[in-house]
Amino acid sequence: YVCDNLICTYSNFYVPNDIIYLNNSYMFIHGNMSDYPNSARYYDDLYDRYIAVSKVARDKANGYFPTNNIEYIYNPFEIDIKEVKPHLLLVSAQRTSKIKRTDRIVKLAGIFDELGIPYTWNLFTDVDEGKNVSGLVYRHRITNVIDYVAAADYFVLLSDSEACPYSVMEALGTNTKVIATPLEAVLELDVVDGKNGFIIPFEYFDEGMENKLKEKVLEIYENKKLEFNYVFDKDKWKEYYNIFVK
Repeated sequence: YVCDNLICTYSNFYVPNDIIYLNNSYMFIHGNMSDYPNSARYYDDLYDRYIAVSKVARDKANGYFPTNNIEYIYNPFEIDIKEVKPHLLLVSAQRTSKIKRTDRIVKLAGIFDELGIPYTWNLFTDVDEGKNVSGLVYRHRITNVIDYVAAADYFVLLSDSEACPYSVMEALGTNTKVIATPLEAVLELDVVDGKNGFIIPFEYFDEGMENKLKEKVLEIYENKKLEFNYVFDKDKWKEYYNIFVK
């Protein structure tokens, strides 16, 4: 093989035999060689320049090459912060049953993936479906998820039926927005679409309604920073206090 310049990265099994270079040869050292017991030692001075990716990589490469004239050059890169998409943090906590509709969670996660929205969705449940979907992470159930709920952008509940979704009450109590299907119990808690949460119609999860679901997901994502203060109406709980609290 013949080339103008030879550029190699460190390997403990590769030596550039049968390669003719016309100008310069470079060895890039990208690991901490002395931290690895199987790092190879070079006895032939094969390269014109030895370049490590950091000072620590250079120092730990001394003694592994026939020269200690090893440079270190950082690999510069720039990040345009305006191009970094906001990361979405979601949480759900539910037992796995047909009525709880984990399938809707998986479908919604797939829409996030399809739209290229970065997210982490912690799903606390009693059954591990066996496959995480990109940002959808199955978590072992724990007794109290309030810390996760309070830190999330949205709490998600996509059930077919709920009598009194305490997890939604916890979310609203910590000023965490809610994504839910139009459950009567959720609407009873004064969750209003676009105001302090988002209501996804049941039919949006049907086959052929993917565009509607995508539109809703984009609305949810674009309103990630929407803030509100939810105050429990004490009149709702007056009966409870009269019976149970002295």
